[in-house]
Amino acid sequence: MEAVENYFTPLEDVRRVSPYAVEVIVFPFHAGDSVAKNKNKKEDCTHFDRAAKKGNRPIHIMETIEINGPKAHPVYRYFKKMSGIKKLDVDQPTFFLVNAAGNQVDYYIGATISRFLTLLRVRLLDYEEL
Repeated sequence: MEAVENYFTPLEDVRRVSPYAVEVIVFPFHAGDSVAKNKNKKEDCTHFDRAAKKGNRPIHIMETIEINGPKAHPVYRYFKKMSGIKKLDVDQPTFFLVNAAGNQVDYYIGATISRFLTLLRVRLLDYEEL
């Protein structure tokens, strides 16, 4: 379970960068294609589910969703539309940075959490200069 807890800790650090200006929303998703490719590998999500339900987190962990196809969650459909992305790669982490008005969506595909933290700090400095 600690490995899963450690997964959430860096995401909580993202929120701590600017707690009044940054919200972190995590959408677990169905791996779909990835699962089909790895039929022999059964994943046990019990630890993830338990860690996700832990209270008092500074981030929001939402319900498990679809990110591609006709059943894609409306938030992801919007993010992809605003970003010009047709299909998200389930094997690559993707971070979306949305401004307060929701009309500007920047995305970072394949970025590590530490790289995303750096990009977020730069973006926040850009906002402060406006």
